[in-house]
Amino acid sequence: MGRFSKAMPRRISDAATNAQRYLRGWCYIRDTFWLECMIRHHIWPAGFTVDKHGQLRLPGVETPVPRLHAERVVPTLPSRAILERIGQHGATFDFDPVTGPVVTANGVSLLLDGHGVLETFDEVVIREFYRTTLRRPTVVWDIGMNVGLASLYFAANSNVEAVYGYEPFKQTFDSAVANFRINREIAGKIVPRNMGISSKSYSTTALYHIDYSAALGVEGVAVDVNLADFESQTIELLSAVDVYNDIRARHPDAALLIKMDCEGSERSIIPALLSLDSLRDRVQLNIETHFDCHTEILAQLEAHGFKAFGLATEYPGVWLLHAVSNVEW
Repeated sequence: MGRFSKAMPRRISDAATNAQRYLRGWCYIRDTFWLECMIRHHIWPAGFTVDKHGQLRLPGVETPVPRLHAERVVPTLPSRAILERIGQHGATFDFDPVTGPVVTANGVSLLLDGHGVLETFDEVVIREFYRTTLRRPTVVWDIGMNVGLASLYFAANSNVEAVYGYEPFKQTFDSAVANFRINREIAGKIVPRNMGISSKSYSTTALYHIDYSAALGVEGVAVDVNLADFESQTIELLSAVDVYNDIRARHPDAALLIKMDCEGSERSIIPALLSLDSLRDRVQLNIETHFDCHTEILAQLEAHGFKAFGLATEYPGVWLLHAVSNVEW
């Protein structure tokens, strides 16, 4: 994938369409201030300029790129902090007429093709919400893979042998697969499955909206939004115990890291896994809890011999828990 200036689409219609797609990745850009903010922090792809009217222009294209509707890109204060933080960490941006805009940092690339993906990139790659020390060969089980960013983050670790990612929503799963394609050097470790994880295997329906893919699960929507535009989708869920046993059978000598971000389903998955004696053998868990259930889950983990602690996030009711088994890593 080349820089934007080397992969410029020829037709005006293509340029405008792809530039609009780029801007959709930056969900808060509305006016010249935000454009200048990006340029000032060197997080703007080569070739884009802003004219005196605040319109986006592309090299060799006479017509300015149409502006998006304001209601789609209302700026908020956190977005400014994210822009500055990503710029300070040396992120680079590429643009390809086929794949669209891509952000890269710390060896991981992400397609900027939807609402909230830049925030996810900031959390996982820049702030490293799932940062942990792996001193021995490890297999990662990614429950709630979303667009694949955490799977890629772990796959970039030299001590990770394989990553098994589970995502129940088809459109979000397809976005993850697209991200794996642009990270070929590390994505070979990842085994993605378009299924979710629960305390038992069954089919069910759940609400879905592409703009809120990071906040969806069988327990409902983990953000306070109008559900009128959501659609109902049928999803397949697998037994956590069955999948756990399969992964351990495939990698009997490796340690296991379980990353869990499943919007409330952790309340049923954790007790199911804790019923297994082998869970205390070379296992650590990175869990994002929702709906203020962190105290309950911490107590369950500690009662089963795990050393565990939790950190509050900036999101109401959401905590990050880290737990390690009592077997030396």
